[in-house]
Amino acid sequence: FLGGLLLLVALLWYSVSLRQQDETNFFESLVLRVTGPVQAGLNHVISSAADIWGHYLYLVDTAEDNRELIEENRTLRALLAKTDEIRLENERLRELLDFKETEAMETLPARVIAEDASSWFRTVTIDKGSDQGVVEGHPVVVAEGVVGRVVRSSPRFAKVLLITDASSAVASLLQKNRA
Repeated sequence: FLGGLLLLVALLWYSVSLRQQDETNFFESLVLRVTGPVQAGLNHVISSAADIWGHYLYLVDTAEDNRELIEENRTLRALLAKTDEIRLENERLRELLDFKETEAMETLPARVIAEDASSWFRTVTIDKGSDQGVVEGHPVVVAEGVVGRVVRSSPRFAKVLLITDASSAVASLLQKNRA
């Protein structure tokens, strides 16, 4: 405490004497030599502390911004996944519509709701039946070609025997040589 008080008195005396003289005396030179490095050190410490505080506040704001951006990124990724699913469904439906327009027969879109669990038969159940015009013996096709034929039909559902079943047979004609 006493050292600080002496330093303060010396600095005050020094500043008063600066106003009265044009030349630097020995005592003023000594005070400058002693207080200069101390002032430079204090200035460095204070400016460093201010920089650290400023960076801390910046990082606090950055952390909040980062949390918001992470949440926005999650939302956008979910939206992108949903958009991809819609795009793929749209492409599939467009293919079905193009197929329907090029075929002379009337088609009815249906979804597979079940597959036969046994290893003896390769059948699937679809969500359309006799109420919608599905009749036993009708072919079941997709845009790529025949997949099977209706073997059973109820008012709302139908069972389809797939062409991959060993007991399934499909007549065909090769376009190239008509054989």
